[in-house]
Amino acid sequence: MQGLQMWTGAFAVLAFLAHGGVPQGQHARIQHLEKAVLAPCCYTETVGQHQSEIAVKMRVEIAKWVEQGRTDDEILDTYAKRYGARVLVDPKTIPKGWT
Repeated sequence: MQGLQMWTGAFAVLAFLAHGGVPQGQHARIQHLEKAVLAPCCYTETVGQHQSEIAVKMRVEIAKWVEQGRTDDEILDTYAKRYGARVLVDPKTIPKGWT
């Protein structure tokens, strides 16, 4: 259990560092993308909210891909292909109370 906590902490640090040196315009894009994808472990929270290992890994990937110049559609399509369309947040079906 301690090993899992260590890895989760390491991924959280990576996510923090991934946002640290990103220009403001890219930071806004990263946040938007993190809110557009659900954590595939449970499909109940967005990647930006969820603290699972996979969600943290996805936040790091998103920041890296934005920095590399990938478009929003390319990033979202990658996740849809990897996990299925269910991973994408549909604004029309977001439960009330979600922000």
